Amino acid sequence: MKVPLAFPLRLHRPKQPHQTMGGRSRLGMPRLRQCFSVHKAGNALHECEDAYAWWAGERGWVVAIADGATESSFARQWAQILVETYVRRPTQDLSSDWLYPLQQHWAQWLDAQQLRWYARRKAQEGTFATLLGLVLLRDRQWRAIAVGDSCLFVVRQQRVMACFPITNGQLLGFRPPLLSSQGQQPPLIVPARSLCGVGRLGDRFYLVTDALAAWIFSQLELGNNPWQQLNQIRNSRQFCQWVDGERSLQRLPNDDTTLICLELRS
Repeated sequence: MKVPLAFPLRLHRPKQPHQTMGGRSRLGMPRLRQCFSVHKAGNALHECEDAYAWWAGERGWVVAIADGATESSFARQWAQILVETYVRRPTQDLSSDWLYPLQQHWAQWLDAQQLRWYARRKAQEGTFATLLGLVLLRDRQWRAIAVGDSCLFVVRQQRVMACFPITNGQLLGFRPPLLSSQGQQPPLIVPARSLCGVGRLGDRFYLVTDALAAWIFSQLELGNNPWQQLNQIRNSRQFCQWVDGERSLQRLPNDDTTLICLELRS
């Protein structure tokens, strides 16, 4: 499904960066440092219900992650539709104008599937997922929107400047609000939260699904520095090994686990 962009994000840098009076650029170029995802132990790779997408251009980056609800049918596919749509059409309110076309598209896709009657009945009950989206621009402004418990951590010099939408690890584990694939008329109000700010060069933006968010909060509560550990992970193999180790020590829940990290660079 093709969705028009809210603003053009071209895939090249401008030839002439903006300059201050002192000749130094005030802009920052977001850089992707990490993008890793590991499925739940005991499941196959194709059963991973986390999804992510990004779009990079001369104005900055748009990134999204989603976590499909395990108890619903086709959760991975619904999560993927949400993230791919967000990076193509970032929104500030997740209004029905943004969501309802996706729900219509989903209903059409579901009708086209060859499902047994019991699978179709289950699918018609709806599919659900969290969504966390981040727009990070070269002028260092950023805005985030979220439904559910996928989390954003804004870190400056190893210190947490913002955590969103969850601010306390004790709030994880309850049933979070989710985006449903079922459209209704009149449309329901989407329980989205938003946050915006202005970053500094060197700031890092960690987008994580709930399993890794729980680990981060637990490390912070113990007085540890989770960013030192995460920053040492260089590739997918190291991430898989790290996740396996933390799961074996029962410090990380056995669930699909996704990490994306952006850094503002000069």
